[in-house]
Amino acid sequence: MRAIWTRRNILSLGALFLSSQTPAYGGVTSGGASQVKAFLNARQSGIVRLATFTETEILLLIINGQPIDVHARQNGLYISKSPGSARSVKAIAPVDFGRLLTAAGGTDKGVNGTDRARDFNSLYGSLTSVPLAPLTCPADFAQKSTEEKALIRRQIRQPHYSRYGPCLMPDQPLIRQAFADDPFFDAWTFTHDANDRYLGLSLPGIRAFWSLEI
Repeated sequence: MRAIWTRRNILSLGALFLSSQTPAYGGVTSGGASQVKAFLNARQSGIVRLATFTETEILLLIINGQPIDVHARQNGLYISKSPGSARSVKAIAPVDFGRLLTAAGGTDKGVNGTDRARDFNSLYGSLTSVPLAPLTCPADFAQKSTEEKALIRRQIRQPHYSRYGPCLMPDQPLIRQAFADDPFFDAWTFTHDANDRYLGLSLPGIRAFWSLEI
């Protein structure tokens, strides 16, 4: 059967943000709600650890109290966002996100009012937003064998295979989980599948979806 990006696939991705309100069991561990709220209210800048999901850290870049971009990493390595699913105020490349993290002195450390502010702000200001890939499944995926598709699934994080991300989007209901039990974060939502293979995040101005396949 020819593998194409169908309306059903797109609606599955849309479920990332509109799926069932069923509370997650296990799922995402939100460890930074109070820290994030403090950053936003104080108009602080830096990178906060938003949450963890299995062995994956979710890191949020905040500039002067505004959420800018989000990235996920596992064992120190950044995981590529699924093509076409990402939206940011300013899309920062993973390598530059890592540079900002170093300039900030680590996670959960506000830079405004410190001696790190000048270098951090200078670096952020020098960065340009990276282009976001379209949400399309490459045509050659349909011609690949079952074994080749299994290899792509296992190696989806590798640059050579990451373009096949749209071909592997989940076609099943996703579990929705609030970031925090606080009305301040009503619009901040995580979603994931029951097998913990996919993770999504939506908040004002930012959207991301990751394949956690190994």
